[in-house]
Amino acid sequence: MCESLGMSKSALAWLAICLTLAALPGCGGCRDSGVDPSQRKPVYPVSGELYFDGSPARDVIVVLYPADDEARSETWPLGYPRATVRRDGSFRIGTYEPRDGAPLGEYLILVVETDASLDEPQAMVADSAAATNSPSRNGPGSMYSDPERPAGRFIVEAKDNEIPRLSLATGS
Repeated sequence: MCESLGMSKSALAWLAICLTLAALPGCGGCRDSGVDPSQRKPVYPVSGELYFDGSPARDVIVVLYPADDEARSETWPLGYPRATVRRDGSFRIGTYEPRDGAPLGEYLILVVETDASLDEPQAMVADSAAATNSPSRNGPGSMYSDPERPAGRFIVEAKDNEIPRLSLATGS
């Protein structure tokens, strides 16, 4: 399907991430999803920690990107499940509401760096080596924001889910 649209899988992934980030609230957590509760998939709590070069990652968002094509083709009215990483490195994933969890399934864990205010994502240019591969002082830059090179994989099950600590490093 990607080829018929003239887009690579990587470009399509960037588009999905940008749309997910556009759905983030400007107020830092107060979001009225506007999604009819009867149309929502059941979600299950997902939490974790993200460290970069031995310290809590800062100014980054963790995105759970569906691992299979069928799940990606479903409607995600507010974007893929995601969380802003707190200053202590912890995060709780939300899909329809902040920290409400994620639907069942297998996901690639993507890490997207934002500016310090978290109001607006930094420019994400998939083909720019400088933007894609250069870590910042707070986090991994865009090194782990491509589905071809995710920070990890995780399966959300019908229970409280804890992603094992993600310890990313320069040059990993």
